[in-house]
Order: sequence, then structure tokens, then C-alpha cells
Amino acid sequence: MMGPNGSGEPAVERQKIIEWTDEEILARLNALYVSERQSVVDYDAHMMAIDDLSLRLGLEMLRDRAQDHALQLAARIRELGGEPSGRLVGVQPAGSTPARMLAFDLGEKQRRAGQYLELLLGIIEDARTAKLVTQLLLEELQHLQWLKSAWLAARQRANEKA
Repeated sequence: MMGPNGSGEPAVERQKIIEWTDEEILARLNALYVSERQSVVDYDAHMMAIDDLSLRLGLEMLRDRAQDHALQLAARIRELGGEPSGRLVGVQPAGSTPARMLAFDLGEKQRRAGQYLELLLGIIEDARTAKLVTQLLLEELQHLQWLKSAWLAARQRANEKA
């Protein structure tokens, strides 16, 4: 079969390329900024509600890294001519047990990692923003692994008590 240009090459279906505009990049950076700030509030609340010291220390580390991510995102937003903004919803209801709180945190972390990846896929020309988003995504994925393990352990402990 001849290709569309009359050559002997087979016709190749064109793939749609994801490419964000500058405004879309700023909007997505800002959404991540708000999400990171929200997670700081949620981790604080969960740390206060959980008795297990190792879980509290892990959540404290996640909170501190989320705060750092928010600061890095805010700085990049400003460098791109934007202003970081957005409302937090306060502490989000996550349940009354460590397993439920960690399940909530895990779900939020999965959602945010997806947002970082989606943003990264559409950054074509802005190498500095792509590098920052890549670094933050890699760290999110590491945190995701800790949350998975912590949630599974908390769920197992809850099942043993039941």
C-alpha cells in the first residue's frame, strides 16, 4: 500500500502531541502549588491524630517536603510572570483511623503524581520548568512508595485488631 505522499512507506497515523501554552503551564503549576499547600495542612492534622511515632515521623517528612515543593513551585510561577494563588479548603475529612488517613493521603499523592506527569508531558520548550517538574515528580513517586507501605501496614494492624 502506498503512503499518503506516494512513497512506498506505509501510512502512519499521526499522534496528537500534547503541548501546553504558557498560560496552561502557569495554571497547572498553580494547581500543584495549591495541592502541595493543602497537603501540608492535611499532614499536620494527621500527625496530630496518629499515635504511632514512626507514622508521625514519616508524615512530618512528607509535610516538610510538600512545603518545600510549594515554595519551589511558587518561585517558578513568579519567574514565569505569574503569582501563586489559590484557596485551601482547610483540613479535609480523612477518617478516624491511621489506615483511613493514610488511604486518603495515598489517594491524594497518586492524584498529584498524575498531575505532575501530565504537566511534564506537555512542556515542550521550557527546559527549566520541565527539569523542576521532573525533580518534583520523582520525589512524589518516592513518597508514594512510602505511603503505600505505611498504608498497607496500618491496614494490616487494623485487620488484626478486628
